[in-house]
Amino acid sequence: FFLSAVLFFLKYKAKRKKISLFFFWVSLALTFLTKGPVGLLPLLVMIIYLFFEKDISLLKEIFWSKLYFLFLFLVLGLSWYLFLVFKFGFSETFSLFRYETVERFSRGYIHRASVFYFFPIVLLGFLPWTVFLPWLRVKFSSMRFLVIWFMVVFLFFSLSRSKIPTYILSLFPCLSIILAQFWESNFSRLERRFSRKIIFSMIIIFTFLIISLLCTRMFLKEKYNLAIDVFYPVFLVMVISVVALCFALRRKFFSVFLTISFLPLVSLFLFYQFFALDLGSFRSTKALLYSLKEEIKNDDTVLAYNFPKPSLVFYLQRKVFFLQDISELLFYLEKERSPLWIFIREEDYALLKNKYNFIIKSQIRNQILLKNCF
Repeated sequence: FFLSAVLFFLKYKAKRKKISLFFFWVSLALTFLTKGPVGLLPLLVMIIYLFFEKDISLLKEIFWSKLYFLFLFLVLGLSWYLFLVFKFGFSETFSLFRYETVERFSRGYIHRASVFYFFPIVLLGFLPWTVFLPWLRVKFSSMRFLVIWFMVVFLFFSLSRSKIPTYILSLFPCLSIILAQFWESNFSRLERRFSRKIIFSMIIIFTFLIISLLCTRMFLKEKYNLAIDVFYPVFLVMVISVVALCFALRRKFFSVFLTISFLPLVSLFLFYQFFALDLGSFRSTKALLYSLKEEIKNDDTVLAYNFPKPSLVFYLQRKVFFLQDISELLFYLEKERSPLWIFIREEDYALLKNKYNFIIKSQIRNQILLKNCF
């Protein structure tokens, strides 16, 4: 929806067709409906861009000349919030809205991280194309919209106290377009220097991939005692690297491009084939609840201490109290007389087990499901 809003804004700016403006507002409404106020980032990118373009007339045209589109945005974008007001009341809805937007941004009650958190996320997330970024020459005059798009999204989420890698997904299409222009211009010129850049970059890519596979194997062996066979992934990466280097030496740049494009798909397949299936059980709340769901009765109280997994609510289909303060947990342990189920991490359980009586009903690695004993 973010990308659709960007696309239809640019189409409207180019041709001034009403249908493009209609789809722009619909896309923006669906972005807002999906992600709340963060969904208005395409609008912020657009406004800043038009100020730099000194095209205020277009800004007025988008907002005021077609007011029925703005009304359409409000109906679609606010529909979920209106439903919440109808079901839970204005006060409860406003409290939820403030908690999940303003406080998540300003306080970062979960997933708190440094302002530099997204630098490695961008570099790692854009692999294997990251190694070509040093060769780019970004000119603000000719790439103004793309630069503003990147900077607005990157700075907004960097300043937010709450951070997870997927927040900046909308940056990668922007980087892809910038890099595509770089490849296209060099395809047409076929510079000898470009050939050297390609070969140097690919050597870095494939060396990094092989080292990553070997390090992943060592990490899983030491931390989780998982013996993963990486022979076939390493062999496949080496075959692809030889093919790509042969194309590069013969200056078949389009073939090189296709080979590198194929690499992320191969890497994704290798990850799921050799790592994800084994790693999946380490963080699976579904596995933690396996065969126990029927034991948790309607009158039982379910707590999750320092265990922020909304999937618990999904799998249990009931209310779960998510606690982060130890005093809240102790309050329940001291006062609650009904059966009490607690999702907790092993390191937190170690602080409580000598003082209270619990039964460990399920455990996967460091994740534990407890039941109290009166």
